[in-house]
Amino acid sequence: MTTRKLKIVEVTWHDIAGHGPGWMSATDLEEATHIVCRTVGYLWSKGKDSIKVVSTFTNDGDASDLNVIPVGVVVSIRDLGVVSVATNEE
Repeated sequence: MTTRKLKIVEVTWHDIAGHGPGWMSATDLEEATHIVCRTVGYLWSKGKDSIKVVSTFTNDGDASDLNVIPVGVVVSIRDLGVVSVATNEE
């Protein structure tokens, strides 16, 4: 098992919003918008195409609840601190 220092971050990002079912007026079409989301967790990696944020680690080093967020939809990343996490990396 390995110990890794990870940032805790809040990522604000834009998500697709589906509107429907049913008929929509021109006014409804003009007023429709996307959703702004916030994800908080451990920053696993930040690459040129995506950011990986994990919400849960076990004491055995396993991870759960991974969000892979495309960089193109990210509005901001706010650092909330740094913690040491046990991971099952080799």
